[in-house]
Amino acid sequence: FLIPVDTKIVTDYASIIKNPMDFGTMQKKIDTKQYTKISEFQHDFELVIQNAKTYNAPETIYYRSADKISKFGSRLIEREITTIKNVEEKRRLYFQEIRRASKANSNTSATTTPNNIPEKNSAVTNDAQNAPSNMSTPNKFGNVNKYIIYINN
Repeated sequence: FLIPVDTKIVTDYASIIKNPMDFGTMQKKIDTKQYTKISEFQHDFELVIQNAKTYNAPETIYYRSADKISKFGSRLIEREITTIKNVEEKRRLYFQEIRRASKANSNTSATTTPNNIPEKNSAVTNDAQNAPSNMSTPNKFGNVNKYIIYINN
């Protein structure tokens, strides 16, 4: 689970498992920001589990461990997906309100420069800077990353 299977030792592994994956490789992909969507991370997680269950017989510790890891990890991933969706919805609503306020402001109280060009309201020119601190983009894999560290230990 933690490192790639050594095909020099497990000589038939490559003939059975066509897309190997392990948690160490997943950690490297996190560290190098290769995951851009949690669905990509989830796919690799499920691939680790599926590979272990495909290669190993159901009565082995590896197969049973894959089942346990799958249940635990799937709950963590679902929790992260919910967190991301909640944060993204809050950001969407926040910026929707900014746009609405900006539009209302420009329709009612825009100031003009000497050339009669409307000036931007400084409160809405830098939306991202003015966003509440809890609205920042979350580390999408934060808790799942902790899970991988937990598994590695």
